[in-house]
Amino acid sequence: MGGSVAGGEYNAAVGNYALDALTSGDGNTGVGYNAMTALTTGSGNVSLGRASGTTITTG
Repeated sequence: MGGSVAGGEYNAAVGNYALDALTSGDGNTGVGYNAMTALTTGSGNVSLGRASGTTITTG
């Protein structure tokens, strides 16, 4: 999570650039290099593996 998460709790990012674009949302988990890098707002998302979930932007 390289950006600033203005409103969100219980997010976990493990791996370079995982959840990098996240600005708000709760309970997201991104594990792996580039996991869910496009997610900006969303809750309850889980993505495991290199470059997984890269097309998820909201939800």
